[in-house]
Amino acid sequence: MLTETVASVPTPHGDVVFRGDLTGRPVVLLIGGVFEGERAYCRLAEYLPGVDAIVAHLPGNHCPPLADWKISTWGAAFDVAAKAHFGAARFIVGGISTGALVALSMTGHAGVVLSDPPLRPHRAWPLHRLRDEGPDDRWPLISSVFGIYRNRIEPRNYAPLLRKLSSPAIALVGGDALGEPRSFEFMPSLVDPRSLDDLRLHPGLDIRIVPDVGHGIPLRAGRALVDALNDMARRVLL
Repeated sequence: MLTETVASVPTPHGDVVFRGDLTGRPVVLLIGGVFEGERAYCRLAEYLPGVDAIVAHLPGNHCPPLADWKISTWGAAFDVAAKAHFGAARFIVGGISTGALVALSMTGHAGVVLSDPPLRPHRAWPLHRLRDEGPDDRWPLISSVFGIYRNRIEPRNYAPLLRKLSSPAIALVGGDALGEPRSFEFMPSLVDPRSLDDLRLHPGLDIRIVPDVGHGIPLRAGRALVDALNDMARRVLL
């Protein structure tokens, strides 16, 4: 089980909090999504042999917020924090949902694993219900990052972040496609067709469609995430 070792790393944008032990091995950093529980991924280290597993929450979720609610700011902060905390250790970064957008904003990694990244959240119609259901303490994030406000939706396009991606990458996309608005028990993929095309056009990106699951890949198809992290670690770290 992931230990309760918690490091708060100062950056010019505010403190970034990492959970997990460093032993001098290469590092897998996993950045969670918007509504992750505090102990999410607490057993990650058990499934990643040969590396140090570090977990981080999004700013403002079980850790302090940063200077603003921009993905670019978060990526810059995580870059500074990773360099300071990991030292000379090479690392890959995995991102879950919104955490995947942060991972795409970073530059210091040797590889990336993305889990159902909502590159155009305004097109991801399941998120629109946050106008009615969004918890009050998350509204700065929901409005700034997703462009979802109580009375309107503004376009957000994170696909240009793919242009910064020069290291090897794996993108997991839920096989339960976004499609047209409908009722659902489990949220479908939040990758809209245009964003899926953007992912497919990137020359260094391996797309893996995860069957019978939508956005919740870590919860409902955790083996796919673990396999992708291990595959990337073996490819560029070990």
